[in-house]
Amino acid sequence: MPLYYPGTNTLVTHSFAERQLTAEFDDALVDQLAWKNSRYDGARLTGAKINKFTTGDITYQDLPVITKQSTAIYIANTIIGGMEDPQYASIKNHSYVGINKILIVDIENNTVDVLDSTAEPYDEFHRFITNDFPTGNKAFIKVVDQSVQGTNLKGHHRVKMNKGFLLKTFSFNFANEPSGSSERVLQENNSMYLYKKGDFKDNFIDGSVSGGAAGAPDPPGVDQSNQLRFRYAVLEMFPASVAGGGQIFSIRHLGPSFASSSIHENKFTQQYYTGSYGLLKHQDKTGTTTNSAEILNATALASASRFLAIDTLSFLATNSADFSLTNQEKTEVHCTFFQGTKDFAPGAHDERSISTFEIDQNQAIFGIEQGDSCNASLPTNHELLFKGPNDNRFLPTLGTFDDDIQNAHLVASGGACVPTNTAIRNVAFGAGAVQEVMQSGITIDKVEDAEVFVQGGILGPIGFESAQSSSLGSYGDSQLDKMTFENFYSGSFNYEISFLDKNHTLILDLDKNLELPFSVGNQGLAIIAENTHPIVAFNIEFFLQQAGLITNGPPSPTPINPFPTQIN
Repeated sequence: MPLYYPGTNTLVTHSFAERQLTAEFDDALVDQLAWKNSRYDGARLTGAKINKFTTGDITYQDLPVITKQSTAIYIANTIIGGMEDPQYASIKNHSYVGINKILIVDIENNTVDVLDSTAEPYDEFHRFITNDFPTGNKAFIKVVDQSVQGTNLKGHHRVKMNKGFLLKTFSFNFANEPSGSSERVLQENNSMYLYKKGDFKDNFIDGSVSGGAAGAPDPPGVDQSNQLRFRYAVLEMFPASVAGGGQIFSIRHLGPSFASSSIHENKFTQQYYTGSYGLLKHQDKTGTTTNSAEILNATALASASRFLAIDTLSFLATNSADFSLTNQEKTEVHCTFFQGTKDFAPGAHDERSISTFEIDQNQAIFGIEQGDSCNASLPTNHELLFKGPNDNRFLPTLGTFDDDIQNAHLVASGGACVPTNTAIRNVAFGAGAVQEVMQSGITIDKVEDAEVFVQGGILGPIGFESAQSSSLGSYGDSQLDKMTFENFYSGSFNYEISFLDKNHTLILDLDKNLELPFSVGNQGLAIIAENTHPIVAFNIEFFLQQAGLITNGPPSPTPINPFPTQIN
Protein backbone atom coordinates (compact mmCIF):
# COMPACT_ATOMS: atom_id res chain seq x y z
CA MET A 1 0.00 0.00 0.00
CA PRO A 2 1.56 3.37 -1.00
CA LEU A 3 2.45 5.90 1.70
CA TYR A 4 1.89 9.66 1.41
CA TYR A 5 3.21 12.59 3.43
CA PRO A 6 0.50 13.65 5.89
CA GLY A 7 -2.05 16.02 4.29
CA THR A 8 -0.49 15.69 0.82
CA ASN A 9 -0.57 13.42 -2.14
CA THR A 10 3.25 13.31 -2.23
CA LEU A 11 4.44 9.76 -2.27
CA VAL A 12 6.97 8.62 0.32
CA THR A 13 9.61 6.79 -1.67
CA HIS A 14 12.14 5.94 1.04
CA SER A 15 11.75 4.69 4.56
CA PHE A 16 13.06 6.55 7.64
CA ALA A 17 15.57 3.79 8.22
CA GLU A 18 17.13 4.51 4.83
CA ARG A 19 17.93 8.19 5.57
CA GLN A 20 21.53 9.50 5.32
CA LEU A 21 22.90 10.18 8.81
CA THR A 22 26.26 11.77 7.87
CA ALA A 23 27.32 14.91 6.01
CA GLU A 24 30.67 16.37 5.08
CA PHE A 25 31.54 20.09 5.21
CA ASP A 26 34.22 21.43 2.89
CA ASP A 27 36.70 23.25 5.19
CA ALA A 28 38.13 25.16 2.28
CA LEU A 29 34.95 27.22 2.16
CA VAL A 30 35.84 29.19 5.32
CA ASP A 31 38.95 30.60 3.64
CA GLN A 32 37.07 31.93 0.63
CA LEU A 33 36.61 35.71 0.70
CA ALA A 34 32.93 35.52 -0.13
CA TRP A 35 32.32 33.45 3.00
CA LYS A 36 34.97 34.84 5.32
CA ASN A 37 34.42 38.60 4.91
CA SER A 38 30.68 38.60 5.19
CA ARG A 39 30.34 36.06 7.99
CA TYR A 40 33.41 36.74 10.14
CA ASP A 41 35.73 39.64 9.39
CA GLY A 42 32.90 41.92 8.35
CA ALA A 43 30.82 41.18 11.44
CA ARG A 44 33.48 41.33 14.17
CA LEU A 45 34.13 44.71 15.82
CA THR A 46 36.71 45.32 18.54
CA GLY A 47 37.47 48.40 20.62
CA ALA A 48 39.85 49.17 23.46
CA LYS A 49 37.74 51.88 25.10
CA ILE A 50 34.13 52.91 25.48
CA ASN A 51 33.19 56.13 23.63
CA LYS A 52 36.62 56.37 22.01
CA PHE A 53 38.24 55.22 18.81
CA THR A 54 41.83 54.17 19.33
CA THR A 55 44.40 52.95 16.86
CA GLY A 56 43.94 49.21 16.28
CA ASP A 57 40.17 49.16 16.76
CA ILE A 58 38.15 47.23 14.18
CA THR A 59 35.18 49.48 13.52
CA TYR A 60 33.38 51.59 10.93
CA GLN A 61 35.48 54.60 9.91
CA ASP A 62 36.78 56.12 13.17
CA LEU A 63 33.62 55.69 15.24
CA PRO A 64 33.70 54.10 18.72
CA VAL A 65 32.70 50.44 18.80
CA ILE A 66 30.67 50.86 22.00
CA THR A 67 29.15 54.11 23.14
CA LYS A 68 27.76 55.10 26.51
CA GLN A 69 26.49 58.58 25.91
CA SER A 70 25.34 61.13 28.43
CA THR A 71 22.40 63.48 28.01
CA ALA A 72 23.29 65.60 31.05
CA ILE A 73 24.45 69.19 31.37
CA TYR A 74 26.14 70.05 34.66
CA ILE A 75 25.83 73.47 36.28
CA ALA A 76 28.64 74.66 38.58
CA ASN A 77 28.06 77.53 40.98
CA THR A 78 31.42 77.37 42.81
CA ILE A 79 34.77 78.08 41.17
CA ILE A 80 37.72 78.39 43.57
CA GLY A 81 41.22 78.84 42.24
CA GLY A 82 43.71 76.21 43.35
CA MET A 83 45.82 78.82 45.16
CA GLU A 84 42.94 81.08 46.16
CA ASP A 85 41.63 79.69 49.44
CA PRO A 86 44.12 78.65 52.18
CA GLN A 87 41.74 76.08 53.63
CA TYR A 88 42.20 73.87 50.55
CA ALA A 89 45.25 72.03 49.28
CA SER A 90 47.35 74.25 47.01
CA ILE A 91 47.22 73.15 43.35
CA LYS A 92 48.65 75.66 40.91
CA ASN A 93 46.90 76.37 37.60
CA HIS A 94 43.86 74.37 38.67
CA SER A 95 40.47 75.08 40.24
CA TYR A 96 37.93 73.44 42.49
CA VAL A 97 34.64 73.46 40.57
CA GLY A 98 31.51 72.65 42.60
CA ILE A 99 28.42 71.30 40.80
CA ASN A 100 24.98 72.12 42.22
CA LYS A 101 22.58 71.17 39.40
CA ILE A 102 22.28 68.54 36.69
CA LEU A 103 20.06 69.07 33.66
CA ILE A 104 18.80 65.72 32.32
CA VAL A 105 17.79 66.12 28.68
CA ASP A 106 15.16 63.97 26.98
CA ILE A 107 16.38 64.07 23.38
CA GLU A 108 13.17 62.47 22.09
CA ASN A 109 10.91 65.35 23.07
CA ASN A 110 13.49 68.09 23.87
CA THR A 111 12.48 68.48 27.51
CA VAL A 112 14.75 69.01 30.51
CA ASP A 113 14.51 67.76 34.10
CA VAL A 114 16.54 69.65 36.71
CA LEU A 115 18.21 67.79 39.59
CA ASP A 116 19.30 69.98 42.50
CA SER A 117 22.06 68.76 44.81
CA THR A 118 20.21 70.09 47.85
CA ALA A 119 17.15 67.98 47.07
CA GLU A 120 18.74 64.76 45.84
CA PRO A 121 20.44 62.02 47.87
CA TYR A 122 24.21 62.48 47.88
CA ASP A 123 25.19 59.09 46.44
CA GLU A 124 22.67 59.17 43.58
CA PHE A 125 23.56 62.73 42.57
CA HIS A 126 27.28 62.07 42.82
CA ARG A 127 27.03 58.92 40.72
CA PHE A 128 26.09 61.06 37.72
CA ILE A 129 29.30 63.05 38.21
CA THR A 130 31.68 60.12 38.61
CA ASN A 131 30.12 58.27 35.65
CA ASP A 132 30.40 61.23 33.28
CA PHE A 133 33.63 62.73 34.63
CA PRO A 134 36.09 59.94 35.46
CA THR A 135 39.60 61.18 36.17
CA GLY A 136 41.56 61.86 33.02
CA ASN A 137 38.52 62.59 30.84
CA LYS A 138 37.76 65.86 29.13
CA ALA A 139 35.24 68.44 30.27
CA PHE A 140 33.88 71.27 28.12
CA ILE A 141 32.91 74.52 29.81
CA LYS A 142 30.60 77.38 28.87
CA VAL A 143 29.73 80.46 30.93
CA VAL A 144 25.94 80.41 31.35
CA ASP A 145 25.43 84.17 31.77
CA GLN A 146 25.39 85.46 28.19
CA SER A 147 26.29 89.01 29.29
CA VAL A 148 29.68 87.95 30.65
CA GLN A 149 32.61 88.99 28.47
CA GLY A 150 36.38 88.58 28.64
CA THR A 151 36.70 84.84 29.21
CA ASN A 152 39.73 82.96 27.89
CA LEU A 153 38.49 79.42 28.32
CA LYS A 154 40.51 76.64 26.73
CA GLY A 155 38.87 74.29 24.27
CA HIS A 156 38.62 71.60 26.90
CA HIS A 157 39.77 70.82 30.42
CA ARG A 158 40.87 67.61 32.12
CA VAL A 159 39.32 66.10 35.22
CA LYS A 160 42.08 65.52 37.77
CA MET A 161 39.82 64.49 40.67
CA ASN A 162 36.06 64.05 41.01
CA LYS A 163 35.51 63.34 44.69
CA GLY A 164 35.42 66.68 46.50
CA PHE A 165 37.58 69.30 48.18
CA LEU A 166 41.00 68.59 49.66
CA LEU A 167 40.98 70.20 53.11
CA LYS A 168 44.51 71.23 53.99
CA THR A 169 45.57 69.50 57.22
CA PHE A 170 49.37 69.62 57.32
CA SER A 171 51.80 71.63 55.24
CA PHE A 172 55.55 71.15 54.96
CA ASN A 173 57.80 73.80 53.47
CA PHE A 174 61.47 72.99 53.42
CA ALA A 175 63.51 75.44 55.50
CA ASN A 176 66.90 75.57 53.86
CA GLU A 177 69.03 75.35 56.97
CA PRO A 178 72.47 76.83 56.36
CA SER A 179 75.57 75.13 57.65
CA GLY A 180 75.98 75.77 61.38
CA SER A 181 72.30 76.62 61.78
CA SER A 182 71.08 77.01 65.32
CA GLU A 183 68.31 74.54 64.46
CA ARG A 184 70.95 71.82 64.39
CA VAL A 185 69.38 69.52 61.82
CA LEU A 186 70.83 66.96 59.42
CA GLN A 187 73.25 68.86 57.17
CA GLU A 188 75.09 66.13 55.30
CA ASN A 189 72.38 64.31 53.37
CA ASN A 190 68.83 64.46 52.08
CA SER A 191 66.06 63.23 54.34
CA MET A 192 62.89 62.81 52.20
CA TYR A 193 62.30 60.08 49.64
CA LEU A 194 59.34 59.22 47.42
CA TYR A 195 60.11 55.65 46.39
CA LYS A 196 58.96 52.09 45.88
CA LYS A 197 60.35 48.61 46.50
CA GLY A 198 63.70 48.10 48.22
CA ASP A 199 65.06 45.41 50.54
CA PHE A 200 64.05 46.33 54.10
CA LYS A 201 66.29 45.12 56.92
CA ASP A 202 64.59 45.61 60.25
CA ASN A 203 66.96 46.08 63.19
CA PHE A 204 69.95 45.96 60.88
CA ILE A 205 71.89 47.02 63.97
CA ASP A 206 70.07 46.18 67.19
CA GLY A 207 70.95 48.46 70.06
CA SER A 208 68.58 46.86 72.53
CA VAL A 209 70.84 43.92 73.35
CA SER A 210 73.83 43.95 75.65
CA GLY A 211 76.26 42.40 73.24
CA GLY A 212 76.74 40.77 69.88
CA ALA A 213 78.82 38.13 68.26
CA ALA A 214 81.47 39.01 65.72
CA GLY A 215 80.58 37.66 62.31
CA ALA A 216 76.86 37.30 63.11
CA PRO A 217 74.76 37.37 59.93
CA ASP A 218 72.80 40.40 58.88
CA PRO A 219 69.06 40.19 59.56
CA PRO A 220 67.11 38.83 56.61
CA GLY A 221 65.82 41.42 54.18
CA VAL A 222 62.13 41.80 53.36
CA ASP A 223 61.34 42.57 49.76
CA GLN A 224 59.00 45.53 49.95
CA SER A 225 56.10 45.41 47.54
CA ASN A 226 55.75 47.56 44.46
CA GLN A 227 53.96 50.17 46.57
CA LEU A 228 54.59 53.89 46.64
CA ARG A 229 56.12 55.09 49.93
CA PHE A 230 57.01 58.48 51.27
CA ARG A 231 59.86 58.66 53.81
CA TYR A 232 59.20 62.13 55.21
CA ALA A 233 62.04 62.19 57.77
CA VAL A 234 65.09 60.27 58.94
CA LEU A 235 67.30 60.00 61.98
CA GLU A 236 70.37 59.14 59.95
CA MET A 237 73.07 57.55 62.10
CA PHE A 238 75.95 55.26 61.25
CA PRO A 239 78.05 52.75 63.16
CA ALA A 240 81.82 52.56 62.94
CA SER A 241 84.09 49.70 62.04
CA VAL A 242 86.55 50.40 64.86
CA ALA A 243 86.18 50.44 68.62
CA GLY A 244 85.39 53.89 69.96
CA GLY A 245 83.87 55.06 66.66
CA GLY A 246 80.23 55.39 65.67
CA GLN A 247 77.80 58.16 66.38
CA ILE A 248 76.06 59.35 69.51
CA PHE A 249 72.42 60.44 69.38
CA SER A 250 71.94 64.13 68.66
CA ILE A 251 69.27 66.17 66.90
CA ARG A 252 71.88 67.15 64.33
CA HIS A 253 71.24 63.70 62.82
CA LEU A 254 67.51 64.46 62.43
CA GLY A 255 66.15 65.80 59.18
CA PRO A 256 64.45 67.70 57.81
CA SER A 257 63.56 70.65 60.02
CA PHE A 258 59.80 70.98 60.53
CA ALA A 259 60.06 74.40 62.14
CA SER A 260 58.41 75.99 59.09
CA SER A 261 55.58 73.45 58.95
CA SER A 262 52.00 73.86 60.13
CA ILE A 263 49.01 71.88 61.36
CA HIS A 264 45.70 73.22 60.07
CA GLU A 265 42.29 73.14 61.68
CA ASN A 266 39.34 71.70 59.79
CA LYS A 267 36.21 69.69 60.51
CA PHE A 268 38.21 66.45 60.63
CA THR A 269 41.14 67.55 62.80
CA GLN A 270 38.59 68.95 65.24
CA GLN A 271 37.44 65.38 65.86
CA TYR A 272 40.76 64.00 67.08
CA TYR A 273 43.53 66.60 67.48
CA THR A 274 43.82 68.40 70.81
CA GLY A 275 47.13 70.19 70.28
CA SER A 276 47.91 73.65 68.99
CA TYR A 277 47.33 74.65 65.37
CA GLY A 278 49.69 76.72 63.29
CA LEU A 279 53.48 76.54 63.09
CA LEU A 280 55.14 73.64 64.86
CA LYS A 281 57.35 74.46 67.80
CA HIS A 282 60.90 73.23 67.75
CA GLN A 283 62.88 73.12 70.97
CA ASP A 284 66.50 72.15 71.36
CA LYS A 285 66.84 70.62 74.80
CA THR A 286 70.42 69.56 74.21
CA GLY A 287 72.39 70.68 77.24
CA THR A 288 69.38 70.82 79.53
CA THR A 289 68.82 67.07 79.78
CA THR A 290 70.57 63.82 78.96
CA ASN A 291 67.23 62.04 78.37
CA SER A 292 67.30 61.14 74.68
CA ALA A 293 63.55 60.60 74.47
CA GLU A 294 62.91 64.02 76.00
CA ILE A 295 65.25 65.69 73.50
CA LEU A 296 63.62 63.88 70.58
CA ASN A 297 60.10 64.61 71.82
CA ALA A 298 60.75 68.37 71.93
CA THR A 299 61.61 68.62 68.23
CA ALA A 300 59.22 69.80 65.53
CA LEU A 301 59.94 66.54 63.72
CA ALA A 302 58.44 64.63 66.64
CA SER A 303 55.30 66.77 66.57
CA ALA A 304 54.96 66.28 62.82
CA SER A 305 55.54 62.54 62.85
CA ARG A 306 53.16 61.95 65.75
CA PHE A 307 50.45 64.02 64.06
CA LEU A 308 50.86 62.40 60.64
CA ALA A 309 51.61 58.76 61.28
CA ILE A 310 49.83 58.21 64.59
CA ASP A 311 47.04 60.72 65.25
CA THR A 312 45.84 61.28 61.67
CA LEU A 313 46.15 57.68 60.49
CA SER A 314 44.47 56.38 63.64
CA PHE A 315 41.54 58.68 62.93
CA LEU A 316 41.47 57.53 59.29
CA ALA A 317 41.34 53.89 60.35
CA THR A 318 38.52 54.62 62.80
CA ASN A 319 36.59 56.70 60.29
CA SER A 320 36.87 54.02 57.60
CA ALA A 321 35.62 51.28 59.94
CA ASP A 322 32.69 53.26 61.37
CA PHE A 323 29.55 51.73 59.84
CA SER A 324 27.36 54.41 61.41
CA LEU A 325 28.79 57.02 59.03
CA THR A 326 27.31 57.71 55.62
CA ASN A 327 29.45 57.42 52.52
CA GLN A 328 29.68 61.21 52.39
CA GLU A 329 30.84 61.42 56.02
CA LYS A 330 33.71 59.02 55.41
CA THR A 331 36.97 60.48 54.27
CA GLU A 332 40.34 59.82 52.70
CA VAL A 333 43.77 61.30 53.28
CA HIS A 334 45.82 62.60 50.34
CA CYS A 335 49.33 63.93 49.93
CA THR A 336 50.06 66.63 47.32
CA PHE A 337 53.66 67.42 46.41
CA PHE A 338 55.08 70.62 44.93
CA GLN A 339 51.69 72.37 44.89
CA GLY A 340 50.58 69.97 42.17
CA THR A 341 53.17 71.15 39.64
CA LYS A 342 54.94 67.86 38.88
CA ASP A 343 53.25 65.36 36.60
CA PHE A 344 54.07 61.88 37.92
CA ALA A 345 52.13 60.10 35.13
CA PRO A 346 52.43 62.03 31.84
CA GLY A 347 49.46 61.43 29.56
CA ALA A 348 47.17 60.02 32.25
CA HIS A 349 45.74 63.41 33.31
CA ASP A 350 44.59 62.00 36.65
CA GLU A 351 45.45 62.67 40.30
CA ARG A 352 49.07 61.74 39.68
CA SER A 353 49.35 64.61 37.22
CA ILE A 354 48.72 67.05 40.08
CA SER A 355 51.32 65.30 42.26
CA THR A 356 48.56 63.88 44.48
CA PHE A 357 48.41 60.40 46.01
CA GLU A 358 45.98 58.77 48.40
CA ILE A 359 47.35 57.30 51.62
CA ASP A 360 46.42 53.64 51.88
CA GLN A 361 43.63 53.38 54.42
CA ASN A 362 44.00 49.60 54.49
CA GLN A 363 47.56 50.06 55.78
CA ALA A 364 47.05 53.30 57.70
CA ILE A 365 48.05 52.82 61.32
CA PHE A 366 48.55 49.06 60.82
CA GLY A 367 51.57 49.67 58.59
CA ILE A 368 53.29 51.93 61.13
CA GLU A 369 55.69 50.43 63.65
CA GLN A 370 55.51 52.58 66.74
CA GLY A 371 58.45 52.76 69.12
CA ASP A 372 58.24 52.60 72.90
CA SER A 373 58.63 55.41 75.40
CA CYS A 374 62.41 55.47 74.87
CA ASN A 375 61.65 56.63 71.31
CA ALA A 376 59.08 59.14 72.62
CA SER A 377 56.43 56.69 71.32
CA LEU A 378 57.13 57.89 67.79
CA PRO A 379 57.12 55.75 64.64
CA THR A 380 60.39 53.89 64.20
CA ASN A 381 60.30 54.70 60.46
CA HIS A 382 58.85 58.08 59.55
CA GLU A 383 57.01 56.83 56.49
CA LEU A 384 53.59 56.91 54.80
CA LEU A 385 52.30 54.20 52.47
CA PHE A 386 50.23 55.21 49.47
CA LYS A 387 47.30 53.42 47.88
CA GLY A 388 47.69 50.75 45.25
CA PRO A 389 50.44 48.17 45.81
CA ASN A 390 51.32 46.60 42.45
CA ASP A 391 48.58 48.68 40.81
CA ASN A 392 49.74 50.78 37.87
CA ARG A 393 46.69 53.03 38.19
CA PHE A 394 48.21 54.60 41.29
CA LEU A 395 51.97 54.35 40.78
CA PRO A 396 54.04 57.06 39.08
CA THR A 397 55.12 56.16 35.58
CA LEU A 398 58.40 58.06 35.81
CA GLY A 399 61.81 56.42 35.89
CA THR A 400 63.63 55.84 39.18
CA PHE A 401 67.17 55.73 40.52
CA ASP A 402 68.51 53.47 43.26
CA ASP A 403 69.45 54.62 46.74
CA ASP A 404 69.80 53.28 50.27
CA ILE A 405 67.96 54.76 53.24
CA GLN A 406 69.31 54.37 56.75
CA ASN A 407 67.21 55.34 59.75
CA ALA A 408 67.79 54.97 63.49
CA HIS A 409 65.42 54.95 66.44
CA LEU A 410 65.89 54.89 70.21
CA VAL A 411 65.30 51.72 72.18
CA ALA A 412 65.71 50.50 75.73
CA SER A 413 68.99 48.77 76.45
CA GLY A 414 69.43 46.62 79.52
CA GLY A 415 65.84 47.36 80.52
CA ALA A 416 66.24 51.15 80.58
CA CYS A 417 66.31 54.13 78.24
CA VAL A 418 69.90 55.08 77.51
CA PRO A 419 71.10 58.65 78.24
CA THR A 420 72.68 60.67 75.46
CA ASN A 421 76.08 60.49 77.14
CA THR A 422 76.15 56.68 77.01
CA ALA A 423 79.44 55.47 75.65
CA ILE A 424 79.91 53.75 72.32
CA ARG A 425 79.48 50.03 72.75
CA ASN A 426 82.53 48.10 71.54
CA VAL A 427 80.75 45.02 70.25
CA ALA A 428 80.34 43.64 66.78
CA PHE A 429 77.27 43.39 64.58
CA GLY A 430 76.79 42.35 60.99
CA ALA A 431 78.37 39.75 58.82
CA GLY A 432 82.07 39.18 58.20
CA ALA A 433 85.08 40.20 60.23
CA VAL A 434 84.28 43.94 60.18
CA GLN A 435 82.95 45.21 63.47
CA GLU A 436 80.05 47.68 63.43
CA VAL A 437 80.21 49.62 66.64
CA MET A 438 77.29 51.73 67.87
CA GLN A 439 76.06 53.63 70.89
CA SER A 440 73.89 51.56 73.19
CA GLY A 441 70.18 52.28 72.78
CA ILE A 442 70.40 52.96 69.03
CA THR A 443 68.77 50.55 66.59
CA ILE A 444 69.21 51.08 62.86
CA ASP A 445 66.86 49.97 60.09
CA LYS A 446 67.92 50.01 56.48
CA VAL A 447 66.31 50.00 53.04
CA GLU A 448 68.68 48.85 50.34
CA ASP A 449 68.15 49.50 46.62
CA ALA A 450 65.09 51.66 47.05
CA GLU A 451 63.74 52.81 43.67
CA VAL A 452 63.44 56.56 44.15
CA PHE A 453 61.26 58.90 42.08
CA VAL A 454 62.27 62.13 43.82
CA GLN A 455 64.22 63.03 46.95
CA GLY A 456 64.68 66.23 48.85
CA GLY A 457 66.23 67.95 51.82
CA ILE A 458 69.38 69.93 52.41
CA LEU A 459 70.85 68.88 49.03
CA GLY A 460 67.75 69.50 46.90
CA PRO A 461 66.74 67.16 44.07
CA ILE A 462 70.25 65.69 43.70
CA GLY A 463 71.33 63.72 46.73
CA PHE A 464 74.31 61.57 47.56
CA GLU A 465 74.51 57.94 46.59
CA SER A 466 74.17 55.16 49.13
CA ALA A 467 75.91 56.78 52.08
CA GLN A 468 77.38 54.06 54.28
CA SER A 469 79.00 56.09 57.05
CA SER A 470 78.96 59.54 58.56
CA SER A 471 82.23 60.59 57.01
CA LEU A 472 81.98 63.39 54.49
CA GLY A 473 83.83 61.30 51.96
CA SER A 474 81.12 58.65 52.03
CA TYR A 475 78.57 61.33 51.23
CA GLY A 476 80.50 62.54 48.21
CA ASP A 477 79.07 60.41 45.37
CA SER A 478 76.36 62.41 43.61
CA GLN A 479 73.22 60.74 42.26
CA LEU A 480 73.29 62.98 39.21
CA ASP A 481 74.73 60.38 36.85
CA LYS A 482 71.86 57.98 37.65
CA MET A 483 69.06 60.54 37.44
CA THR A 484 67.06 61.81 34.46
CA PHE A 485 65.01 64.96 33.97
CA GLU A 486 62.01 63.01 35.31
CA ASN A 487 63.53 62.98 38.81
CA PHE A 488 63.83 66.75 39.11
CA TYR A 489 61.34 69.31 40.35
CA SER A 490 61.26 73.08 40.52
CA GLY A 491 61.69 74.99 43.74
CA SER A 492 62.23 73.47 47.16
CA PHE A 493 60.64 70.28 48.43
CA ASN A 494 57.15 70.87 49.81
CA TYR A 495 54.00 68.85 50.37
CA GLU A 496 50.59 69.07 51.97
CA ILE A 497 48.48 66.41 53.67
CA SER A 498 44.74 66.83 53.18
CA PHE A 499 41.46 65.24 54.18
CA LEU A 500 38.94 64.62 51.42
CA ASP A 501 35.74 66.54 52.07
CA LYS A 502 33.40 64.56 49.84
CA ASN A 503 31.32 66.86 47.69
CA HIS A 504 30.09 67.29 44.14
CA THR A 505 33.36 68.94 43.20
CA LEU A 506 35.75 68.48 40.30
CA ILE A 507 39.38 69.51 40.27
CA LEU A 508 40.02 70.75 36.73
CA ASP A 509 43.08 72.19 35.00
CA LEU A 510 41.18 75.47 34.86
CA ASP A 511 43.43 78.42 35.63
CA LYS A 512 40.84 80.76 37.07
CA ASN A 513 43.02 83.88 37.02
CA LEU A 514 43.90 83.50 33.34
CA GLU A 515 40.75 81.92 31.92
CA LEU A 516 38.07 83.60 34.04
CA PRO A 517 39.66 86.91 35.04
CA PHE A 518 36.26 88.54 35.66
CA SER A 519 33.02 87.46 37.29
CA VAL A 520 31.10 84.62 35.64
CA GLY A 521 27.80 86.11 36.77
CA ASN A 522 25.24 84.54 39.04
CA GLN A 523 24.48 81.49 36.94
CA GLY A 524 27.87 79.80 36.98
CA LEU A 525 29.27 77.43 34.39
CA ALA A 526 27.72 74.78 32.17
CA ILE A 527 29.91 71.68 31.90
CA ILE A 528 29.47 68.72 29.60
CA ALA A 529 31.43 65.49 29.44
CA GLU A 530 33.30 64.18 26.41
CA ASN A 531 30.78 61.34 26.06
CA THR A 532 27.82 63.71 25.78
CA HIS A 533 25.27 62.90 23.06
CA PRO A 534 25.80 65.18 20.01
CA ILE A 535 22.21 66.46 20.15
CA VAL A 536 22.93 67.81 23.64
CA ALA A 537 26.53 68.87 23.03
CA PHE A 538 25.69 71.04 20.03
CA ASN A 539 22.49 72.52 21.43
CA ILE A 540 23.52 73.60 24.90
CA GLU A 541 21.93 77.05 24.68
CA PHE A 542 18.59 75.58 23.59
CA PHE A 543 18.50 73.22 26.57
CA LEU A 544 19.69 75.91 28.97
CA GLN A 545 16.72 77.94 27.78
CA GLN A 546 14.41 74.96 28.28
CA ALA A 547 15.68 74.74 31.87
CA GLY A 548 15.00 78.42 32.44
CA LEU A 549 18.63 79.41 32.91
CA ILE A 550 18.78 81.75 29.89
CA THR A 551 16.04 83.59 28.02
CA ASN A 552 17.31 84.16 24.51
CA GLY A 553 18.32 80.75 23.24
CA PRO A 554 17.42 79.35 19.80
CA PRO A 555 13.75 78.44 19.20
CA SER A 556 14.56 74.83 18.35
CA PRO A 557 17.52 72.46 18.45
CA THR A 558 19.77 72.14 15.44
CA PRO A 559 19.39 68.72 13.76
CA ILE A 560 22.48 66.57 14.32
CA ASN A 561 23.88 63.57 12.48
CA PRO A 562 22.43 60.61 14.42
CA PHE A 563 25.66 58.65 14.24
CA PRO A 564 27.69 58.77 17.47
CA THR A 565 30.78 60.91 17.41
CA GLN A 566 33.58 62.08 19.66
CA ILE A 567 33.78 65.58 21.06
CA ASN A 568 37.30 66.85 20.57
